[in-house]
Amino acid sequence: MTDQRERQALETLVKTFKHAHFRSDTQRKAVLKVLDGKEDVFICMPTGAGKSLCYQLPAVMSTGLTLVISPLIALMQDQLEHLENLGICSETLNSKMSAEERRRVLKDLSGDKPETKLLYITPEQVDTDSFKSLAEMLMERRLGVPCIALTATAPKQVIEDIVKQLRLREPMSRFKQSVYRPNLYYEVKMKDTIGDVFEDLKIFAIKSLGGAAEKGENWDEFGCGIVYCRTRDSCEEVAAHLTRKGIPARPYHAGLKSGIREGNQIDWMAGRFPVICATISFGMGVDKSNVRFVAHWNVPKSMAGFYQESGRAGRDGKQSYCRLYYSQQDRDTVAFLIKKETSRSKKKDKDAVQELLRAAMKNFEIMISFCEEVSCRHWSISKFFGDDKPECGKSCDACKEPREIEKQLQELRRGMFASVNKRKGGAGTMFYVEEDGADEMYGKGRKGAKMDTDDYDSQFLGDDDDETQEARDRKQRSSFIQKQFKIRKNNAGITNEEFIPPSDDCPLREADSQRIPKLTVAAREHCMELLEKALLTNYCQFYRDQPSKQAAQDYVPRCTAIDMEHAVFKGNKLHNIYKTSIMRKVMDVKKSTTLNQLHPSMAPETPVSTVGTSSPDPGDSTLPALPCLPLIESEDTVGAVPDCDNTTPSCSSITECVQNKDCDKEFQKLLGDSCGKTTDCMTETESDSSTNKDTSANLDELASKNTSIIPPKPKMVYFFERGDSLKKENEENRFDQQIETRPSPVPIPEPSHRSKRPLDKTGDAGRESKHRRTEDRHSASGGDSGRMKECADLVVKYLSPHFKAGRIANKDLFKQTAKKLTHHLANSSSNGTEPVKESVKRLIKGVFSKVKVISSESAVKSLKL
Repeated sequence: MTDQRERQALETLVKTFKHAHFRSDTQRKAVLKVLDGKEDVFICMPTGAGKSLCYQLPAVMSTGLTLVISPLIALMQDQLEHLENLGICSETLNSKMSAEERRRVLKDLSGDKPETKLLYITPEQVDTDSFKSLAEMLMERRLGVPCIALTATAPKQVIEDIVKQLRLREPMSRFKQSVYRPNLYYEVKMKDTIGDVFEDLKIFAIKSLGGAAEKGENWDEFGCGIVYCRTRDSCEEVAAHLTRKGIPARPYHAGLKSGIREGNQIDWMAGRFPVICATISFGMGVDKSNVRFVAHWNVPKSMAGFYQESGRAGRDGKQSYCRLYYSQQDRDTVAFLIKKETSRSKKKDKDAVQELLRAAMKNFEIMISFCEEVSCRHWSISKFFGDDKPECGKSCDACKEPREIEKQLQELRRGMFASVNKRKGGAGTMFYVEEDGADEMYGKGRKGAKMDTDDYDSQFLGDDDDETQEARDRKQRSSFIQKQFKIRKNNAGITNEEFIPPSDDCPLREADSQRIPKLTVAAREHCMELLEKALLTNYCQFYRDQPSKQAAQDYVPRCTAIDMEHAVFKGNKLHNIYKTSIMRKVMDVKKSTTLNQLHPSMAPETPVSTVGTSSPDPGDSTLPALPCLPLIESEDTVGAVPDCDNTTPSCSSITECVQNKDCDKEFQKLLGDSCGKTTDCMTETESDSSTNKDTSANLDELASKNTSIIPPKPKMVYFFERGDSLKKENEENRFDQQIETRPSPVPIPEPSHRSKRPLDKTGDAGRESKHRRTEDRHSASGGDSGRMKECADLVVKYLSPHFKAGRIANKDLFKQTAKKLTHHLANSSSNGTEPVKESVKRLIKGVFSKVKVISSESAVKSLKL
């Protein structure tokens, strides 16, 4: 009876399935056991071993219906097309069928003698009420064959779980075939030690395919390949790089439209392009025999998944290649994802979740050991599935080139990777250190002796030491991963602080806006201050030789900083990108300062004529439209002063300048101690006359060495205090004060807006009288000047928020408004008792309560104060 059944099975195999013989003895025995129909059957065979035939051939020979539960619709469609080509009636029930197709299938199944021999359904379809009623009807008619469980990869624990979950009945027949496939060559490449990984993948593909097709030639003659990627973006990226390098490739993932995804699979099956870059769901049940290579772009999560995916190569029994690209970054990323996936588990039992996590991490650690150890790849796979050690015969890189693999692993652990060529736009380079002349030494020196000893120990002494080291590495890796998870968990528990609104004095534009998360007002103010400081330094350095321009240093850098900060704020959505952009702006300003150039942000839009100065250089387009201070007349233009050298500053003016707090620190340092002494221009007592000669000599020597001494900064004059708008008396007071306090190493031309004053030439007595008159006038006008300065500072401070809010149309109107308000406050507060700060606030508030926007000069003039 058994011989007769075997002959019938062989005839059906030849006539219906077009095979001359069974693929293996295990396959033949499994088919006969299923045909016997007395026991449940468990079959475990590697990819390409012929599992489908184990249930399809008995289904054709039997008179009943075979129910096939498959996890993927794509797998079922491939099986249905294959059976249709063989003339075997097979159907499916799934969610993508139309109502008419479903009625047709159900009508056939409800008949007395259904024509359908195999019915494919998904696990989700089994759980529906409609199918449950159909199953009950079929069971009453006692149609079908015993339960058969088939899988490609199953360790011992997985087999036990399958038997338990499917409730397979004992006694049960088990058929298991070795996972060793001698036609597959396994190798692992370290991404971190390869310069251009895409170029390496291209070379590997061409080598595996045996060459490249010419234009118009069919790639199916060379074979095809699969590149498995972890993410959809990686599929797109790898496909694009391979196509650019001359290997046509297309992506396949769930993010593509159904038509595009199915079209890519059909074209790949037909051999229209050689390489498909897909996620792990691709290829299950796809019967394409000429897959010459399978490459894993990222490290898989488990050995079972890796073996199942790599096993899709070489199903025709010809030489094929399986390569895994490994990197430490991929390792850490996958470990993190395993943790996250486990934490999202719907199971409420915490112990079950922890057990699931431990099992997943254990499987992943086995995969890491596969990549980071120099051991036979086939033996590692067989050991995982509980098989005996196979005879590899140099069918993996660890057996063929063990020393090269050991060298790569050493460099991977050291992290000695160079990115020199990457910075130049080319491939990276790896440098490693080895003993000088070790390759020429007998046995390759100490390194070769150590490797020979390790080989001997592993062959004759067992793997105890390796297992101990493996356990230590596993423990260290697990400890590191758990520590990182704990840090991330603590950081995730931090709640965002409540938004602190800006103060009334905040100069920022849109200060109360929260368009950038986690960006505080204090952080924006700090960034604005960094910009203002850099712009102020740039402005002062560029105009260090033009005192008339420095009058605008109090408002030009600040207004520019406000505009620059607001532009960066509007152009970014993340707080870290915002801060990076601010630092780039600061570095750009500092670069302009280093090159002694005015930053373009402070350059004028339209030139404005200056007051009391000679016309600027027409070729200088970088000068801003800034108000100027009246220049100071030198003694050469008015008259000579007896006993004083016109080419050097007078000692009295130097002494006053050094003692003045506003004097330039660099100038004080340059003068040194020589200004601490009195000179012949200040002779008041005979005790000082002994030091005059030394001081004069020092100053003469200093002037001869450096004739371009940097003058001290002049008295501060605000932008609205133009020379043509000040009273003549205040102008003369300031003029006299600056002559006494500012040294002038070079003659300064006469200002055009004022007339020359005759200078008293009566000698020392007249000069001392002039000094006393100037000091008296300075002391009398000092209070008015200080009050004017205080009013100007407060007006600029409290008027800036209105400017950045858009209530003042432009900077020129801002200047005119500030000028008018300052003069009004200075005149009205001279006799008042109210504090200046409160007066400024009240005045500005009153102005903008009457006027919404200041958009023209007429609006400034019509302000009622």
